[in-house]
Amino acid sequence: MKYLLLIIIRMYWLLPKGRRRECLFKESCSHYVFALIKSKGLKKGFKALLLRLKQCRPGYYTFKTEDGKEWILLKDKSIIERTISNV
Repeated sequence: MKYLLLIIIRMYWLLPKGRRRECLFKESCSHYVFALIKSKGLKKGFKALLLRLKQCRPGYYTFKTEDGKEWILLKDKSIIERTISNV
């Protein structure tokens, strides 16, 4: 099962970038989950995948604070600093 999920993620990466969603997180969800599955196993990777899906769009809101930093209020009401993914 672990290797099946890793293969599915690798196949997802083969899609053209225009067909994939831009990730809100610094490290994209697929790269984060892939690395976690490889290092800590299927159970932890799958839990991380479910958490990321729960936090992901639609339903996020971006805002700036007085010090100029950008923040994202996620769908699950958690807040993270906005960084643009280069992946």
